[in-house]
Amino acid sequence: MSALPLETPLSWGSQPIPFSQEAEAAVIGSVLSNPAVYNAVAGFLKDDDFFILRNKYIWRAFDSLSERGDTVDF
Repeated sequence: MSALPLETPLSWGSQPIPFSQEAEAAVIGSVLSNPAVYNAVAGFLKDDDFFILRNKYIWRAFDSLSERGDTVDF
């Protein structure tokens, strides 16, 4: 499976901002596998915490579902 292109890496001075594609995927996957995980992390995890744009969009969708009262799942 080839990786999809990411946003242009940001930097802080001369150092790139660290991020983990695997960690972002693990969070998204955990929520999809067990919707209760969303409630456990939504209080402190926001869409801006995701570096990869598609993951920001997925998290926004989770937020929208939750605000409507729908369960976050497949």
